[in-house]
Amino acid sequence: MSSRYGSNINIEVFGESHSREIGVVMRNYPAGATFDPEELQLFLDRRSPGKKGGALRSAASTGRNEKDRVIFRSGVEEADDGMLRIGDGEIEAVIVNGDMRSKDYGSFRSQIRPGHADLGAYLKYGKAGLKTGGGEWSGRMTAPMCIAGGIALQLLGKKGIEIRGSIAEIGGSSDEQEIQSILQQAASEKDSVGGIIQCVVKGFPGGVGDAMFQGMEGKISQAVFGVPAVKGIQFGSGFACARMRGSENNDEYYFGDDGRIYSRTNNHGGITGGITTGMDILFQVAMKPTPSIARPQHTVNIETGQDEIMEIKGRHDVCIVPRAVPVIEAVTALALMDALMDESGLDFALLGDPVEHSLSPKLHGLIGNYGYEKIRVEKDQLKEILSDQRFKGFNVTSPHKRNVIPLMDELSPEAERLQAVNTVVRTRDGRLVGHNTDVAGHMRNLRDTGVTVKGSKVLVLGTGGAASAVVEGLRQMKAGKILVVTRDPARMAKAKSDPAWKGAGFCSYDDLRRHTDADIMINATPVGMGATFGDSPLDGCGTSFSDFKDLKLVEDLIYDPARTKFIQDAEKAGTRTVNGLGMLIGQGIMSSRLWMEEWSMGTGRGDNDDPELMKRIKTSLRLDQLSLVLVGMPGSGKSSVARRTAKVMDREFVDTDKVFTKEFGEAPGQILGDPERGEKVMRPMESKVIKEVCSGRGLVIATGGGAVLRPENRTAIRANSVVVYISRPLSMLSVKNRPLSQGKGVEKLLKERGWIYEKTADFKIHNKNFFGGGKGSYNRDINDFAEYLSERFREYVEDME
Repeated sequence: MSSRYGSNINIEVFGESHSREIGVVMRNYPAGATFDPEELQLFLDRRSPGKKGGALRSAASTGRNEKDRVIFRSGVEEADDGMLRIGDGEIEAVIVNGDMRSKDYGSFRSQIRPGHADLGAYLKYGKAGLKTGGGEWSGRMTAPMCIAGGIALQLLGKKGIEIRGSIAEIGGSSDEQEIQSILQQAASEKDSVGGIIQCVVKGFPGGVGDAMFQGMEGKISQAVFGVPAVKGIQFGSGFACARMRGSENNDEYYFGDDGRIYSRTNNHGGITGGITTGMDILFQVAMKPTPSIARPQHTVNIETGQDEIMEIKGRHDVCIVPRAVPVIEAVTALALMDALMDESGLDFALLGDPVEHSLSPKLHGLIGNYGYEKIRVEKDQLKEILSDQRFKGFNVTSPHKRNVIPLMDELSPEAERLQAVNTVVRTRDGRLVGHNTDVAGHMRNLRDTGVTVKGSKVLVLGTGGAASAVVEGLRQMKAGKILVVTRDPARMAKAKSDPAWKGAGFCSYDDLRRHTDADIMINATPVGMGATFGDSPLDGCGTSFSDFKDLKLVEDLIYDPARTKFIQDAEKAGTRTVNGLGMLIGQGIMSSRLWMEEWSMGTGRGDNDDPELMKRIKTSLRLDQLSLVLVGMPGSGKSSVARRTAKVMDREFVDTDKVFTKEFGEAPGQILGDPERGEKVMRPMESKVIKEVCSGRGLVIATGGGAVLRPENRTAIRANSVVVYISRPLSMLSVKNRPLSQGKGVEKLLKERGWIYEKTADFKIHNKNFFGGGKGSYNRDINDFAEYLSERFREYVEDME
């Protein structure tokens, strides 16, 4: 027996709890799309049984130990970088069942188990419906659901759609410590508990769904009720709205600065009249207690025809809620992907290499109501991708701004002159027209600084497509003298005869010392991002920012990381700086306008000359991009505060000391406490970890007390983060298991490091709290502190230029 779902995509789950294997067949998934099998496996690991996955999951989980390794039988092929590409046919994937104990069910094969699907199955299928382990009605069947849904999650993620499930409550409580006690008590009493899962969908477009039986609530609900143990679902304010007045429940609307309609509250849960509104889709799912419990229960025996007492043996979850969270995410992804394929509308994409850290999907989610994904593509793959009729247009980034030109049917005058394309429009008759919106975007970025370009001497580092756009913009802004700086003599010679560089002079990095009278310096190279994170194009050239006495502005076209080493070095010299985020937004708005004009998607949602809109989009992108990093003395509470702040902000928490221990097999303190190794061995290892962790995005990071001692660490810590110094009275600093604090003493350590913390941080917060002291509770006190820190972070980001 199998079970199917979907009207556009189609998934068919097959197998049984105690069959040799379980699996899923997926049909009509988008051919050519790619997904990461390792990420898929990590997703399945979140629902797999066994004592792993955190305190709550461990306390609630069954002892059945299944690895849940996914085996693809058909429908996918290997792509680049370990990715799998979806083919034209159906995809079949299986999981081999390994840890089965069918004998545990032998004593009650003829009994109807209370709370299970047994009675209904028996009435429909007779005794054949009473399957060992629950058969197809078992929670075990959610594993193949997670294969299909896990792939859908990745595909939706490329379109900027994020689905997050979380535990709202277990056993009537939302307090983690209380839940632990509830689980322990239920287990000791041979009982089980249920709970509520909350799900939030962000980035889903408005206007999807329809009235009555085609509504989105029904579509999502159908998928969610496919999960065993689900007994209820409510959207937005749900059943609570039955106790409200209309004036309380109605969500009032307003026009945002971008011209879109928003609601001040979200009681409607992102869906009205069965159609999505563009607000977050919010719903809660009620999960019943695990029906398999070991305590005696009354039932019937269909063989003897007698009433009997039964006790269920075997291995069962005390509570299925922790493991069900990813399952709800998976089936929600299936429902949403199926709905989008009803009304996929228009799709656009970013082409480049690398594209992993691009903010373009988020940006276009703010300025348009269309699909947008990022595609890492090599030069020889461009023709194939550009011919994909699904996409009505593209943005093009490094290194393909010139590589796409031979594949265009037409170039706009500016793209023709610059020989660089960053926007492609597919016309209704199928032609590809290349445009360059970088020039307008960059000019806007410079104008927003207020620095006078007219008559200025400007150094432009780089000779790629981005650099040519910069030179064109500077020429239009009437810069006095433009010098293009390159390390490649052959490229310099070729560029001198290229009309794209008309009006610009050229020099090498060795010649920079002759041009220290420059007013503006612009980095248009990729140095400082990706594999060169932590590097600057000026490294090793013999000239530093301190040599440039007249510099009024230093600009780096890189926006991720937000503060490259190039930017930070300029700031140390006292020079005003700006990164390329404003250029990204400006060119994105222009790209969107070109696409919409061709495909009649309205008059556009953004105005490149609207400073309020630009500010709002910048803030939104920065809040997603920038991590929050805590620095400070050992024992100042960085880890505890960061962990709780991550929970408040709904972000991933990373402790660099924990990463260090996992990577090297020893804690930093163990090495510091070893007289033969100490700091000389530990600090370089620590630098490697800090560089890796701080190159990430949107994290909350706790660092070790000495993390700021090395200059390269400070550069990495500040690169893509808002840095906060957590200070604490010396008398309140813990020295337990901290060799340097015990050896040198906290007074000496603070004298050595205090000024470095101050210099590294963007702002400082005093932690004079004893969480849980006085009349307060620990959870309430640390939550208050975390919410205060989160608000300070947001205020800082909102105040950034």
